[in-house]
Amino acid sequence: MRNKQEVQAIAPEPSHIMKLSRQVFKAYRQPCVYLVFKGAEALYVGYSAHGLKRVFTAPTIEGKRIAAFAEGDNVEVLFYTTIKDASLAEAFYIHFLHPRQNSYCPSCSFYPKTMPPKFEFN
Repeated sequence: MRNKQEVQAIAPEPSHIMKLSRQVFKAYRQPCVYLVFKGAEALYVGYSAHGLKRVFTAPTIEGKRIAAFAEGDNVEVLFYTTIKDASLAEAFYIHFLHPRQNSYCPSCSFYPKTMPPKFEFN
């Protein structure tokens, strides 16, 4: 049986390696709010009751929006212990940031004057 170093020496070179802890996998399934930024500008705020698994893997509108973010954009993920807290946090961030890809603000009925075409973060 070969060891890890021997296999890595003959295997194709990966583009990058990411090591994930058990804590990360646990958080992956927790309620969360995700914020997409281009520099300091908030582009989109969303929430998931089931963690990031649904956001990044399911063919949902949120998944498509996240997949469309451009080089240099960042996704920040905030994890919560309850669905209620995540839902309230999403409304809070939408209200105070008014991201251009969100269709409206649930707190103040803010509608962006001109909505850019969907999924275009450039």
